[in-house]
Amino acid sequence: TYGVGPKDRATHLAGSAFDASVWEIWPYLAAGAALYMPDEETRLTPERLRAWLAEMGITICFLPTPLAEALLDEEWPEEIALQALLTGGDKLTRRPASTLPFQLVNHYGPTENTVVTTCVPVAPQGAGQSTPPPIGRPIANTQVYLLDGELNLVPIGVPGELYIGGAGLARGYLNRPDLTAERFIPNPFSERGGEVLYRTGDLGRYLPDGNIAFLGRIDEQVKIRGYRIELGEIEAVLARHPAVKESIVVVREMGGKLLCAYVVPRPEAEVTEEALLEHLGRFLPDYMLPHAILFLDRLPLTPNGKVDRAALPAPQYTQRAETHVAPRTEREEILARIFGEVLNLSSVGIYDNFFRLGGDSILAIQIVSRARQAGLQLTPTQIFQHQTIAELAVAATPARAVAAEQGPVVGEAPLTPIQHWFFAQDAAGRNHFNQAVLLELSGPFEAASLREALCAVVAHHDALRSRFFQDASGGWRQRFEPPGGEIPFIVEDLCAFEDADLLSREIEARAAAAQERLDPVVGPLLRAHLFEPGGGRPRRLLIVIHHLAIDAVSWRILLEDLLLAHEQIVRGKPVRLPP
Repeated sequence: TYGVGPKDRATHLAGSAFDASVWEIWPYLAAGAALYMPDEETRLTPERLRAWLAEMGITICFLPTPLAEALLDEEWPEEIALQALLTGGDKLTRRPASTLPFQLVNHYGPTENTVVTTCVPVAPQGAGQSTPPPIGRPIANTQVYLLDGELNLVPIGVPGELYIGGAGLARGYLNRPDLTAERFIPNPFSERGGEVLYRTGDLGRYLPDGNIAFLGRIDEQVKIRGYRIELGEIEAVLARHPAVKESIVVVREMGGKLLCAYVVPRPEAEVTEEALLEHLGRFLPDYMLPHAILFLDRLPLTPNGKVDRAALPAPQYTQRAETHVAPRTEREEILARIFGEVLNLSSVGIYDNFFRLGGDSILAIQIVSRARQAGLQLTPTQIFQHQTIAELAVAATPARAVAAEQGPVVGEAPLTPIQHWFFAQDAAGRNHFNQAVLLELSGPFEAASLREALCAVVAHHDALRSRFFQDASGGWRQRFEPPGGEIPFIVEDLCAFEDADLLSREIEARAAAAQERLDPVVGPLLRAHLFEPGGGRPRRLLIVIHHLAIDAVSWRILLEDLLLAHEQIVRGKPVRLPP
């Protein structure tokens, strides 16, 4: 509690759609305090709001986190009526100065638990203080558990999902029994029946002092270039730079998932994108570095005072003339042309970073495929290791000459040694002896063009058209079917699964079922499922191939050919794949 009484002057600043507005109005009025409301321009302008708070003699005030952080940078008089500035709604990224004449109190809580769940007075930045500040401990009559995926308590310092129980918990969602059952679960730690916990979808970890550190939303964990990334970690490192006043990191879908950081510099501070990348690189691995850093005068806010992510400007991946270095050798010219075609850029310098220009693992495979056509041998791993044209030109080798395409193989053939071994095993697991990849698609990948590209790849690779049968003596043999056969390509509508966790589990279940349906006798040895989640979420393509027709090395070739065939189809060109 904050000891609010009849002599206090409180504020009503939160928008009516923000649950904090309930917290602002009724407790203060019930305690006999006066309630003050500024005009809209004052509410969202830090310097005017600071002056208004002082002029009105406000003693206690709640502000959404971005506005509160902006007010921390204002110049305050040594004596002021304001005693407590309460904040919440977003992740607090920094601590106040020791000269701040009032107490800053951080809060956390979803609407489902009646606004506030935890709180903590935020100590000034100093030795031994964690940055960003924690969200504190549970308030009275509230329980918070940090659990793993199996609902086990996690140790101190280990991330877990926040589950909330107690007197303030809602009974569920009105007219949404499905969502209620998903989010409000029986309390596994309760000795009394009927108690429930709310599954927040938020991540946190316990600090040694008993406070909880907020780590972000589970759905803010993104996977880029095969790595799982927490955006809050990048924001926390940015906040440590002395020139950074505010920052936020988001994921942009621009031909792939791209990390974009938006930074508001401190007044009079001079900082460049290169300086911030160097700072980030000292604490974070390469795959967590933003593809672009944009500088703003201030972060856009919603009417509720939260950061308006939809209003953040999209980055423009253009080459700056002062840093552009043109290709110097034939190899660099070839790679620069390929980079430009794949990334849709008119000009690429030899020191431009592939991933910061918008590259990803799928586009890396396209680079490899086009380089091979141009006579250069590269691997996707080399692109991850050597991310500029200058480095790749040194790493590339001349592509090996290959024999001319002999045309599709059709008819019977003896088994290979590994195939002999396979059919000597127990028949029970034959349909599940396979390998699969799940690709996240962005860009012009439509069902019809993907199906056509997959058919072209199957026609090109004889092993994908093989079937197996027993001859008169009981021995196993294989037969290569002619091109043109039907390939299972199933488009799965998953628009009904709005929740990210439910969607992920549904995809896993359908992928597992798909892997049980490959029969090496009946055929075919390949099937594909295109998962359509809708709502602007990326499509995912599952490709399952029986192990008799694929191995780890072959996957790289197959995916390169699939992307090349798809690209040729989209451009209206005939499909021509390397021998």
